Amino acid sequence: MKNKKSISELVITSLVTLLPMEVGLLTWNKLPAQMVSHFDFTGTPDQMMPKWAIVFVLPLFLLAMHLLCSIVTVYKNREPFPGKVETLFYWIVPMVSIFVTVLVYGYTFGYVMNISMMAQLFIGLLFLVIGNYLPKVKQNHFAGTRVKWTYESRKNWEHTQRFSGWAMCILGLFFIISAMSGLAERLGNVTFLFLFLTAIIVFALSSVLYSYIYFLKHKEDEDYYDKQNE
Repeated sequence: MKNKKSISELVITSLVTLLPMEVGLLTWNKLPAQMVSHFDFTGTPDQMMPKWAIVFVLPLFLLAMHLLCSIVTVYKNREPFPGKVETLFYWIVPMVSIFVTVLVYGYTFGYVMNISMMAQLFIGLLFLVIGNYLPKVKQNHFAGTRVKWTYESRKNWEHTQRFSGWAMCILGLFFIISAMSGLAERLGNVTFLFLFLTAIIVFALSSVLYSYIYFLKHKEDEDYYDKQNE
């Protein structure tokens, strides 16, 4: 993990995370003193920040998050992640950074109109990508459905991550359909926020429940406690 490829990938993704700062500097004189920093689920702006905070503080905050997540999930993990899974971990925060840039600067200059649809599409596609790679993640302490029963059994881990991957893909499709149908605008911010949180909680609880049910069904199997080498 700690090879030249990993280091170069970390450097490249860090630079991509900071691209919004360059955009802000290039357009500094055209930016208003106060910029929108947050939207509700209907796409309505509900928070403002000084432009210096948007241009400098926000990218630096995302960079700090990126470095912390990379160090914790990739460099500190004993068992190497598959190459594509490692690449996904490196690119999650940079993709968020670019997406936030498109929304904030696009809205500021009048190019982005349907914020709600774009945000839900991004979340949905991100969930689809993560759900596709989740079954490939081996036992670790940072990513995947990490509960007592998945840690004590390699088979439980593999089956649970496969289930979680499918569940996350279904959740991603829900957000994509919601984006295309304008569900958030029809339900309103509060109702859709409740629906969003409920969907996330149901996803998390269903994965834990699946792991427990698998444990009850297979705990007597001879090879159930065959754990992955740590």
